[in-house]
Amino acid sequence: MTYDYAARAIYELGRDRLGELFEIAMPPMLVARILLWAKDKVFRGLSDASISQLLQSGEYSVRKKCSAKICNQFTESSPTTNAIKVYDI
Repeated sequence: MTYDYAARAIYELGRDRLGELFEIAMPPMLVARILLWAKDKVFRGLSDASISQLLQSGEYSVRKKCSAKICNQFTESSPTTNAIKVYDI
């Protein structure tokens, strides 16, 4: 629960610079929670290097949430049926 509050606050402060935010050293579970809060439009603006860094994370939940965000970029689903909500990631 603590990670949820921290992730929300960090995301709100750094959403315009999400790529730089992921370069900061932080616990992987916090990165995973920030990915949950990140809007698809903001995530779409990440560089390939940032996405590659997330996909190579040692934490399974970070790789899983990043993969789901990538999949959402290729689907034509509504925001209420995106992969994160459907698969309860």
